[in-house]
Amino acid sequence: MINIMREILRVVTSKGDTMRLLPELNDNSEDVTNVSLTALFLNGIRSGRWSDDEQAALDLYGTDSSDQRFRTLKSRIYERLVHSILFLQVKQPEHSEYLASYYKCTRNLLCAQSLRRFAAMGAAQHIAHRTLLVAQKYQFTEICLSLCKLLGEIATLSGKRRDFYKYSGMASKHLQELVAEYTAEELLDKWHLETKYAAISLSKIMADSEIVFQRINELYEKHPTHLMRLNWFRARKLYAESIDDYALIIQVSEEAVEYLDANPHLAQRARYGEFLFSKMMCCLSTRQYDEAFVMAEKCVSYFTSGGRNWYSSVEMAFISAMHLEEYEKALNYYNLATQHENWENHPEPTVREHWITAHAYLLLAGRLGLHNLEIPNQQSFRLSTYLNSIPEEQKSKKYFNVLIHVSHVFFLILQGDFDAAEKRVEYLKVYSSRWLRDPDLLRVRIFLRLLNNLPRFSFDPRRIRTACRPLFEELRKTSEESISASEYIPFEVMYERLLDVLERQSADLEV
Repeated sequence: MINIMREILRVVTSKGDTMRLLPELNDNSEDVTNVSLTALFLNGIRSGRWSDDEQAALDLYGTDSSDQRFRTLKSRIYERLVHSILFLQVKQPEHSEYLASYYKCTRNLLCAQSLRRFAAMGAAQHIAHRTLLVAQKYQFTEICLSLCKLLGEIATLSGKRRDFYKYSGMASKHLQELVAEYTAEELLDKWHLETKYAAISLSKIMADSEIVFQRINELYEKHPTHLMRLNWFRARKLYAESIDDYALIIQVSEEAVEYLDANPHLAQRARYGEFLFSKMMCCLSTRQYDEAFVMAEKCVSYFTSGGRNWYSSVEMAFISAMHLEEYEKALNYYNLATQHENWENHPEPTVREHWITAHAYLLLAGRLGLHNLEIPNQQSFRLSTYLNSIPEEQKSKKYFNVLIHVSHVFFLILQGDFDAAEKRVEYLKVYSSRWLRDPDLLRVRIFLRLLNNLPRFSFDPRRIRTACRPLFEELRKTSEESISASEYIPFEVMYERLLDVLERQSADLEV
C-alpha cells in the first residue's frame, strides 16, 4: 500500500495545489514532537523513507502494520489522496488541450452523476448537457455514452419524450463506437502479448498482423472516431513491422503526425512521441543516425520525464550520438538518464542494466582513444565487479548479453589480461552457436569470428590485420544492411581502435 500511496502522492504533488490539498507536506519543523503524525506519514511516503507498511508502522508507532492506530492513519490519508485527484491542475499550456478537456469532462461526469443520485435533476442536466458538447468535440466516446445515458434518464423522469429518444439514439451510436474502439484495442493488445510472450513463427506473426489490420480497417470504416483512427495507424504500422517494411513504417508514422497536426485539439505530446518513436527506430535500423538522433530528441521532449518511453528515447538518443561520434552529446544523455530523480528507484531492472552497460561503453570508448571526456563515476568504476557481472542467459536478451560479453573481452585485452580474454572469447563462441543463429544476426556473428582470431594469432595486431582483412571487409559490407539491433560503438570502430592500441603497446615494448 505504501508504494501505491507514493505513486498517487507523486501525481498530486506534481499536478495539484499541495498547500491547499495537503498542507502537512510543508511541515518541515525540525522538532519532531511538534509535527503531526499525518505530516510525518506524508513526508515519509514522499521521501521513500519506507518500502512497505511494516517499516512505516514500526517507525511511527513502534509496532507492526496490524496496529489499529496505524491502519486508521493510513486509511484516512489514503482517502485524502484519492480525493485530491479530483483537484488536480490539469491545464494548458503544461498539458495538451485534449488531456485538459478529458480531465475536466471526467470530473464533470462524476459531478453530474452524483447530483442525479441526490435528486438535483436540474443541476445534473445542466452540467451533463454542457459537458456533452465538450466531450463530442474531443470525441471522448466513453464519456459521451455515459452522459447520453444520464440525460436520457433525466428526460424520462421529467417526462420529456423527445429528449429521451434524442439521447437514446445518441447513446446507441456511441455504444457501437465504443464497442469498435474496445475491439480494436483488444486485437492490438492480444497481438502484442502473443508475439512477446508466446513462441510464434515469423510466418504466423505476419499472417496474424494482417488479420488484425484488416479487422481494424473494417471497424474504422464503420466508426471513424479519433481513437479508431489512431488504432488504424497502429494496425498498419504493426503489419509493416511484421514484414520489415521500414519505408511503410515511416510513411504511416508521418501520416499519423500529419493527422495530429491537422487536428491540434485532438493531439497529445505522447501520441506525437509514439509515432515519432517508430520512425526513430526505423532510422536506427537503416543506420540513418542523423535522423534517428533528431527523432530521439523530439521523443525525449514529448514523453513524460522518467517514464518507460522516456528512458527508451534517451537510450536511443545516446546510441545515435555514439554512432555519430558525438560523444559529448552521448554523455549528456547518459547524465540525463542516470541523474533523474526516478533513477535510483526505477521499477524495471532492465533500464538500470542498460545504462550500466552504456556507462561501461562510454569508459571503453575513452580507453580506445575515441574521446577524452571526464565520465561520471570514472574513478569509482570497478572493472573487476563489472567483469564478474555475468548476465543471465535469456532468449529475450540474447543480443544485449553479447554486447556485455564483448565489452568484457575488450576491457581484459586493454589491461593486458590475454588469458582471461581468451576464455571469454571461447565462451562467446559457444554462446554464438546456441543463441545467435537468426539470419538477422549475421553482423554480430561475423564480429565474433573476428574476435575468435585475436587469441588465434596471439593478439599480434599485424598478423591479425593481414589474416582477417577479408573477414573485416565482410563485416564492413553488413554496415550497409538494415539491422534489428544496434551496438553501442560500431563493431568496425571497436575492432580498428583495439588493433591500434595493441600496435602502440607493441611499439612501446620494442623501444
